[in-house]
Amino acid sequence: MLGLNEARAKAEGILYLTASYPFADHGKALCLGATHGFVKLLCAPLTGELLGAQIVGPEAGELIHELIAVMYYHGTAADLLRMPHYHPTLAEIVTYPAESIVERLGA
Repeated sequence: MLGLNEARAKAEGILYLTASYPFADHGKALCLGATHGFVKLLCAPLTGELLGAQIVGPEAGELIHELIAVMYYHGTAADLLRMPHYHPTLAEIVTYPAESIVERLGA
């Protein structure tokens, strides 16, 4: 887990958007037979700035580093989409919840 989670955001009255994506629906995870888990992003509702993230699943400890860097630089869900993500990789899974958030922001 990185930054805020939903329970803390609710407890502190922080508004957020959230989206998640399951490993069970991700092509590379399916190829690896690693289908348990998900990626979840929490973002500011006006700007899309990344407020928190959770990754549960294969290589979660490696995958979270990209989100740490984005959060450190006050990056947004849109920034995650602008960054190149090779296909097929597990790393590209972070783009799916980011895309959902960007769509809801209307950006």
